[in-house]
Amino acid sequence: MVNDRKQSVRRALHSLGQDRFVAFIRAVRREQSPHAVTMMNEALDSGDDAEETLLAGDEYGYILDVRRVGPRRYRIDFGFLAGPTAGDGGEWEVQYDEEKRVVSAESDSFWIS
Repeated sequence: MVNDRKQSVRRALHSLGQDRFVAFIRAVRREQSPHAVTMMNEALDSGDDAEETLLAGDEYGYILDVRRVGPRRYRIDFGFLAGPTAGDGGEWEVQYDEEKRVVSAESDSFWIS
């Protein structure tokens, strides 16, 4: 059964593309990143597929929302919900080049619950 979270993640990933998503996750990997970014990078490092990892779980799991705000520029909301009041994430504005590489990734906000 596909729930609202999974439908939202699928739409967002389709809009952005898996290549751009992985480039984004790799580009925002740093010490002060939300745990969601760290966990996704660890999954990718171990060879897991990004889409399968994003869609794992039922009601809780990764969340992803993508809005195109310009040519090769996206606003990306990404996080992980471990329960009704547990999780973290953030919002970034990300610019890509023609090769789908991240040119800049500016974080607007982070959240934790």
